Amino acid sequence: EGAEIPTDGSATKIAGGAFRYHKNLKEIEIPSCIKAIGYGAFSETGLEKVVLNEGLEVLDAYAFGFNENLKELALPKSVNKIILYTILKNVEIMTEPGYRNKTYLVYENSYAHKWVKDNNLKYKLRG
Repeated sequence: EGAEIPTDGSATKIAGGAFRYHKNLKEIEIPSCIKAIGYGAFSETGLEKVVLNEGLEVLDAYAFGFNENLKELALPKSVNKIILYTILKNVEIMTEPGYRNKTYLVYENSYAHKWVKDNNLKYKLRG
């Protein structure tokens, strides 16, 4: 409900919190004209399926955080920056659990592939 992203190139970023709390939002496709998804843009929604197209470069912290029904997130080759929200507490690093309960689908030797390995996240290699 009200969850529309322009596909004509008039928008290149989805603002932080833009779709937060849209509990009726089950599926979304991010068009290739979108280069960045802001902080918490799709956090705490009802998302079950997300399609991220080539062209997307930046995923800010909590972009898809706290979406318990979103089990997989396929990251395109074009992604070159992923901000994983971390809290440094003494020497223990705690990360938002929404990132840990997903399987990331990544291309071998891509930025996203290095990112999932560096953060010990579940992943599968894509095509």
